[in-house]
Amino acid sequence: MEFSESIDVPCEPDAAWRAISHPEQVLGLLPGVSLNPLTLRVPAGPVRLTCSGSLTSSADEINRRATWTIDGGDAGRRTSVHLEMSLAPAKTARNGLTRVTVDGQARISGALAKVRPRASIYAYTSVEAGVILFLNELGQAFAAALRRAVE
Repeated sequence: MEFSESIDVPCEPDAAWRAISHPEQVLGLLPGVSLNPLTLRVPAGPVRLTCSGSLTSSADEINRRATWTIDGGDAGRRTSVHLEMSLAPAKTARNGLTRVTVDGQARISGALAKVRPRASIYAYTSVEAGVILFLNELGQAFAAALRRAVE
């Protein structure tokens, strides 16, 4: 499933770039995340996902675009997670805020993918609903961590 998000961060573009080009600085501020080894604990509706995995990243200094890839799974191998994200700050700040765009895709299988939506307002399959719940929870925490990373 593809996702796209914009996060307004209270800093100049250079500070936003420094944060996103060093993912450990941002991920280390996420609640439920430890870095050695990489472990994510994310609530997603009725499911609490804890998975361990790896992080790879690259930073294109010229185009100011960072790429993060997270691969992991839970201890029982019932759930697997693959996230690819491309992050880029705006070239200029507006009213003291720099917009950081986050585009990517997520592949999640296993227990989280079987989460059923609570209401029929979701026009998604149960797999998509589980991914949406996971990305929503992770996205909110990520935006808060990114804002803290640039303070």
